[in-house]
Amino acid sequence: MKVPASANLPTSSNGRPSGHRWLWSPSSPERPSIIPLLQEVQARLGYLPRDEVVKAAAACGMSVTQAYAVATFYNFFRLRPPGRHTIRICRGTACHVRGSAALLDHVEHLLGAGDGETTEDGDFSVETVACLGCCSRAPVVVVDETVHGRVGRQELTRLIRRLRSGVAAPRRERHEHDAR
Repeated sequence: MKVPASANLPTSSNGRPSGHRWLWSPSSPERPSIIPLLQEVQARLGYLPRDEVVKAAAACGMSVTQAYAVATFYNFFRLRPPGRHTIRICRGTACHVRGSAALLDHVEHLLGAGDGETTEDGDFSVETVACLGCCSRAPVVVVDETVHGRVGRQELTRLIRRLRSGVAAPRRERHEHDAR
């Protein structure tokens, strides 16, 4: 694997980057770490299909069971394709106290998909997050990349209806963590 000179990585005596196990090719004597491989697959495909997990396990010299143990341990890995739209509901203390659990129940009622699920038509994925850091605007819901604060059931229903009809949700606040 050719590494651009601009990468400025320390190299070992054989000219390969040292200390960076994620840079790997079949001719490399070192095995890569599974996490960066899975991250690369998910960045490319949006989730981790079984055949890609099997390939990553083989590349790392581990069993498929071990690869799945890693993929299921970290909550940022998806084993199913995400929906076209993602609804994230904050479950932090301030949001919980101000009704985020009821919002999650409402979303499940409207869409037939709960936390960690995708609707059968593939339009929506529903997720909860530990905290979005917008506590003064609780309860907070992120629809795709747009943060909506002080969300009630009626507003959430309107947002979902707009997305279903193909009309973009109105732009509200952007949260710096969502730009990643």
